[in-house]
Amino acid sequence: MRNIKCWVLIVLLQMSAAAWAGQTTENVIVVALSPLDKSAVVRSSGQGMQVLKLGDSIHGTELSLIQVLTNKLVFEERMSHAGANGASRIVWLHKVVDDFAEVEYPETPQ
Repeated sequence: MRNIKCWVLIVLLQMSAAAWAGQTTENVIVVALSPLDKSAVVRSSGQGMQVLKLGDSIHGTELSLIQVLTNKLVFEERMSHAGANGASRIVWLHKVVDDFAEVEYPETPQ
């Protein structure tokens, strides 16, 4: 009986750690784009649907919308880990085509 309690505790701790880890970029899907309105609809696995306008962030992520194009969204992702010192990177989330979503991290010019 004691072994079962230990396993249950381990599983619960793993589930809690996954919840604390937050949303990842790969779990966000672009559903609809409206470049004229500068808005978009995204779906995330844990948060449901969300309407975004320029400057909005996706719940549970460090992604901030900076541009809406006809086939993708352009985000700025703030690096929150200790060595980042306020660094950020650009992330492109492409609209779903044939049930395939794509995430790109383009190279930044030096």
